[in-house]
Amino acid sequence: YVQNGGTWTCTQESDGPTGFNKSIKAANTTADASLATSDHVVIKQIIEGQDLLRFKKGTADAKKFALSFWVKSDEINKTMVVSLFDSDNTRQIGQSYTTHGTTNTWKKIELVFNGETSNAFTYDANGSLEIFFFLAAGPDWTSGTLDSSWAGYSGVNRAAGQYNLAQATGNYLQITGVQLEAADTCSGFEHRSYGDELARCQRYFYMHCDKALDPIGMGTMYNTTQAVVGFSMPVAMRADPSLVFTGGTNYFKVWC
Repeated sequence: YVQNGGTWTCTQESDGPTGFNKSIKAANTTADASLATSDHVVIKQIIEGQDLLRFKKGTADAKKFALSFWVKSDEINKTMVVSLFDSDNTRQIGQSYTTHGTTNTWKKIELVFNGETSNAFTYDANGSLEIFFFLAAGPDWTSGTLDSSWAGYSGVNRAAGQYNLAQATGNYLQITGVQLEAADTCSGFEHRSYGDELARCQRYFYMHCDKALDPIGMGTMYNTTQAVVGFSMPVAMRADPSLVFTGGTNYFKVWC
């Protein structure tokens, strides 16, 4: 997500530390050395409330949030911020880390965030927890003090101390192996099967290519401009999907 803060290109790279062969790379293509008040650039992950029960947030048995990941950057020893945001209760907590002391070198980051015995997540299919990996942030995000314990929303405390990775064209951050656990410490990365990961992704997005050997489904022409076609999704989607069909390009997309 980019709100000003220069121009960025996000790509999948065939590159990673030992045990990983893919990563996401966010690279700056237009610099912004002087960020305006609300400018910010983040890689963000949203997690459904019903996938967060194991954290027992809002109970006396609340668990900690153990977040681990690998990062690589052209900038060395720079302070970067990760912020957890409870969107159900408008609560936040953050921690900082530093990039590797050698340029273009992978570094494993392990951060453990406190649990919270109040303000439970809502058990449903909507987003409840947002993980912000900051790349750049203006004064509206950085002029306060980073909340090291759960606190009510305060924009100026969300990314205090964050380095401006947008200040020079070519600056980049790569990330892979992201894992969030309900634990006091971070454990090794859980490599799930390709089929499992694909099915989890298709819960949110699915593309069907309409080729000669890959039909959408059986149907009938309703009139000269409309057809009725039945088809099934590969997995149950998170919510009622939206459908987009682009005529002449032989594909359609659905997402939710």
